[in-house]
Amino acid sequence: MTTVAGLVARILTHPELGNAVEKRWRSNRNRLLRYAVASIGDAKLTDLVPAHLWSLQQAYLQRGLAPSTVNKITHNCLHGALTIAVAEGYIQRSTVDRLYAAVRRLREPAPAGRAPWTRLERDEILAYFAGTESYRHYLPFVAWQFFTGCRPGESLALTWGCLDRQRRWARIAASVGSPTTKTPISIRELRLARVAVAAVAQLPRGPVTDLVFLGPRGSPINLGNFTTRTWQPAMKALAGQVTPRVFYCTRHTFISHALESKTPQEVARYVGDNPTQILKTYFRWTKPVEAEEWDDALDVHTDLGAHKR
Repeated sequence: MTTVAGLVARILTHPELGNAVEKRWRSNRNRLLRYAVASIGDAKLTDLVPAHLWSLQQAYLQRGLAPSTVNKITHNCLHGALTIAVAEGYIQRSTVDRLYAAVRRLREPAPAGRAPWTRLERDEILAYFAGTESYRHYLPFVAWQFFTGCRPGESLALTWGCLDRQRRWARIAASVGSPTTKTPISIRELRLARVAVAAVAQLPRGPVTDLVFLGPRGSPINLGNFTTRTWQPAMKALAGQVTPRVFYCTRHTFISHALESKTPQEVARYVGDNPTQILKTYFRWTKPVEAEEWDDALDVHTDLGAHKR
């Protein structure tokens, strides 16, 4: 009889089964499958009972994995592997159905720090970057994030050839480490708010690279280093004035503010997302009012020059 470990080994090595997932998700799927092997790898497929999955869940919760990660192991990756086992004739569909009817997903806490900042909080953050000498270099990047809603990877891949400050125009067509964006609908052209143009108005072209946003030494900004060395210390310094959140919440903030005067469909087109996702993720944070002109939705009646202490 085939064990869980044997099934996973077959999936990871078989040319067809192993490639059933998109390439960019494959390594993550494979890593999570190995968690299952480490916990219940010796269990025979035909002998699987709910207790196996319960023990897997508890083992990795005790090791400090987040409930969301444990759910991905048990209900996404392992369930997908067992579905393959059904197709291969190793196990009956009824066995898998009974297993997952008894084993529920773990309750996942609300994602920490994913809600938007208020306009006052946003302005406090920008003021801090403008007024702190060691952080001032990154003010254009942070302001651009707040006033365009781009994904950070999209902003860091922006080149001068895709930006026209005079026409208030930008083309978002790539992301860091990828020649394209996260999804096809993310490729888009933006009419920029005046404050977004002001964010990049004084930026010079780099002598080596055509990227718009560069680090203090003229090299591309590494998002991980920026987050660890700049963003997180800034959040600690602003504790009590703003709610500490992850850097990606600059996008959440833009979307939520834009929804106050534009429809989810319009906002989705602007930020390169699915309208359904906009409704699901952001709409609950807003109280839509009568629509104004698009410029009024984007220009938040502020000026970068005001963000100085």
